[in-house]
Amino acid sequence: MASKRHNQSERHRLARATRGLPLERAAAKAGVAPATMRSWRAEAGVADGAGPSTGNDTTAQREHLRQHVHAADPPVPQPRSASEILGSCLDLKQARKFLKLSEQQVQQRLVDGVLLGVVGRRTVWFPTWQFDLRAKAVRPAVKCVIDAFSEHLDEVDSLVIASWATSKQPEDLAGETPAQWIESDKATARVTEAAHRAAVRLAQ
Repeated sequence: MASKRHNQSERHRLARATRGLPLERAAAKAGVAPATMRSWRAEAGVADGAGPSTGNDTTAQREHLRQHVHAADPPVPQPRSASEILGSCLDLKQARKFLKLSEQQVQQRLVDGVLLGVVGRRTVWFPTWQFDLRAKAVRPAVKCVIDAFSEHLDEVDSLVIASWATSKQPEDLAGETPAQWIESDKATARVTEAAHRAAVRLAQ
């Protein structure tokens, strides 16, 4: 097994180094299976993600989000519960059915940063604002936003991106949230620029 090739110190280091990534992306970055990464995170005491149920939020998850949010100037929001951040969303099974993809294909899109998913205890949650309901596809702006955050941050926390996406941006998007902007099919360049500015603030 992959875990046997890593001593405890290495497992803990890799678990912490990929803390902000969805499980599938963290596993791909470390070169191990998602189940192995989940085991490493549990062993190292690293939160595995948050689903929309706030009753399952851990102190570590809330503190991690608080640190990211308070590292930036407004309009990045104050911490909110996972349910408030995610709002309407699909679980992994529903997303697979909606997109007509296998689980492996969905996971690959998470690794490639084409799709935004927040890892929960039993599934991955996908905010519905990123989907074109008529075309049954992921809106192209989603990858642009994820790429913008990835360009400036060593660790990309999908929950932080989701929090930014559901927070009003008075300085960038005429007061709309990025989620509203993307759902309305408005200029991708505008929301991408806003994502770059938010990511730069977080990186400071």
